[in-house]
Amino acid sequence: MGEVVGATAVVVSLIYLAIQIKDNSKLLKNAFDDSLMARYAASLSLVAQTPENAYVFHRGMKEPESLTEDQLAHFGYMIGLIMTQIEYTYEQYQDGRISKEQWSQVAVIVDNYFSTPGVRQWWKKLGRTVIAVSYTHLRAHETNDLISYAVVCLKK
Repeated sequence: MGEVVGATAVVVSLIYLAIQIKDNSKLLKNAFDDSLMARYAASLSLVAQTPENAYVFHRGMKEPESLTEDQLAHFGYMIGLIMTQIEYTYEQYQDGRISKEQWSQVAVIVDNYFSTPGVRQWWKKLGRTVIAVSYTHLRAHETNDLISYAVVCLKK
């Protein structure tokens, strides 16, 4: 009888532990997702911080040649911060911390950025020298097509 009670207690304890681990995993995933969103918000809040930042960002995306040298440098810093965040997200995707679906959403953002003359110009002049190794796929497949598909080697 004592063995049955002991075995039952062990099984109940294991079930309880499994539930606790599952709940903890959900909490950690939610905390990671919150952290990722906070990083995005921080990098994008720079654009919205002042009217000058918003002007430089939007003008830099569409007509970088219309910016002064200082404004162009300012634009480059903003794009660099955003691309660093995208690079971080890509590394999380490679490590399995975010799903393919989540990365696909970010890939659309990459496509949108790289469809603009300003980001393409920034990439050719500076970006390829400051963004980490995982963007080698991007460098190897630079086209006017959907560039993010080259980054993650997805087929259209």
